[in-house]
Amino acid sequence: METTEKAVARTATPSSSGRLHLGLDRLRRHRLTIRIGVTLEYSERGQTVSVPAYTVWVSDREALVVAQESVPEGRSGELKIAFTGDRQGFRLSSVPAKHADGYCALVQFDSPVAGFWHIVFPQPRA
Repeated sequence: METTEKAVARTATPSSSGRLHLGLDRLRRHRLTIRIGVTLEYSERGQTVSVPAYTVWVSDREALVVAQESVPEGRSGELKIAFTGDRQGFRLSSVPAKHADGYCALVQFDSPVAGFWHIVFPQPRA
């Protein structure tokens, strides 16, 4: 899986004004700022670890979460939505950064998860 930064670099194209357009508008169209309670579950030394968290923004490919505890970078597990119980496999793709409420980190899903959040994302304008 590639990180958001790599995806932005891959989609970089020059604009008509000669400036480099990084494709951020395309990425932002598919993100929704919303706070949803989630649990990050992963295995460590044969035991399941559950870390309460909440989302900052979500998309069908990844989510930015703030967790109560630091989860090691590269860790794989399942993200569970608190109010629906829906689960999706994830990989933590960034080093958790200390935040006022906990640790902020980017989780990427094993595959695109259309419908997982029970949200209809806006379609890009042509």
